[in-house]
Amino acid sequence: LSSFSGQHVHLSAKINGQLVVRPYTPVSDINERGSIYFKDTHPLFPEGGKMTQYLDNLKIGDSINIRGPGGLLTYNGRGRFAIKSSKKADPVQKKYKKVAMLAGGSGIAPMYQLIKASLADSYDKLEMHLIYANKSEQDILLFEELLNLEMKHPTRFRVWFTIDARKGKGMSSRVRHSHSPLG
Repeated sequence: LSSFSGQHVHLSAKINGQLVVRPYTPVSDINERGSIYFKDTHPLFPEGGKMTQYLDNLKIGDSINIRGPGGLLTYNGRGRFAIKSSKKADPVQKKYKKVAMLAGGSGIAPMYQLIKASLADSYDKLEMHLIYANKSEQDILLFEELLNLEMKHPTRFRVWFTIDARKGKGMSSRVRHSHSPLG
């Protein structure tokens, strides 16, 4: 499933007689078959929400309605962004050398999409810094993938993981010491 970096799609389906519409951000590379949702990752919905359960039960040959891609930000590569102030506004073209990103929970998807697109282009010199917040260490999506990207591209991508230690037993030394802004 391909889309532009920073964009999402809306999936819609009639589920139990009710129209359900949900935004999803593809996290696979633009040129590969991929997935657009995570199952067994949200602690409040271990079986997924209505749409995730519906998607999980689709059979070969079934179809679903998709609208998009859409969004207010598109990453065009090599530090170039198209940014809209509203859905109907024309995009303003901006170029940056560095970007700082803050994501929480499943909000990592559009950031991950942008990070992967930038790092895949050897001519792209954009430097990216990501702070990724979650309630617990178990809630961190794409943990290994983000660490691997940081290890492969240490001058271009840095990630810091934060969790709400009050809710759990704290965080492992791997998260706390090696990937925390506090160090």
